[in-house]
Amino acid sequence: MGYKFCLILLALSMPLLGLAQSANSSGLPMSFSVAQKPFSAHLSLNKVEFDIYSPNRPSNNVVTITSQGIEGNRSPFSVPVVGQLTGAEVADLNNDGYPEIYIYLNTANSNAYGCLLAYASNMNKSITPIYIPSLIDDSKLFSGYKGHDEFSVVESKLMRRFPLGMKNSAQQYRQIQYRLDAGEAGWVLRPEQSVEF
Repeated sequence: MGYKFCLILLALSMPLLGLAQSANSSGLPMSFSVAQKPFSAHLSLNKVEFDIYSPNRPSNNVVTITSQGIEGNRSPFSVPVVGQLTGAEVADLNNDGYPEIYIYLNTANSNAYGCLLAYASNMNKSITPIYIPSLIDDSKLFSGYKGHDEFSVVESKLMRRFPLGMKNSAQQYRQIQYRLDAGEAGWVLRPEQSVEF
């Protein structure tokens, strides 16, 4: 499948303010660049718990999410995905008291194109999708893109970093900062700024 198809993004929300938790139970930052086979993570925020599981197959992969503490989502549900999971975090990027769950993936090929999957409930009663624009739609952000994305939540922003190639014998990167905004029919992750280093 093409790059655009791996940019699936939805969100799950429950009450909490401004915190992010990775799948690393030690509290240390995780490296989200390498797929674990299978992938399993337990995330909890404000008495709401999420179990994320994937066999992390190179093709026909699926993610199963089980939650406790969300009224309308008591049983596990599975989502087919393009790519393999490399990490997961819970955060409240818009500081509305209802955090989102972010699941990071890379396609299982040499390009390892970055993918993003997330879910959110409206006040723990219904699930709402969040849209993320494709890099292809922004020629400036897409210029020089070669895959191998890494994602991470930093404070109230989602960061995405990928290599651009070598310059003066040093690896160059582009880092894009996203903010979570309310859209007409749901939530949108909008590129806020980008830097190259």
